[in-house]
Amino acid sequence: MSYASEGLKVSDFSFDLPDELIARYPQQQRTASRMLRV
Repeated sequence: MSYASEGLKVSDFSFDLPDELIARYPQQQRTASRMLRV
């Protein structure tokens, strides 16, 4: 799938993210962290 910059809108990246899933502090062990890949 290919995306042209003129074909993308900010709203294309809008999604619901529950507040409890947003990290407030880093993990004690860095290896316990996860990253959202888009």
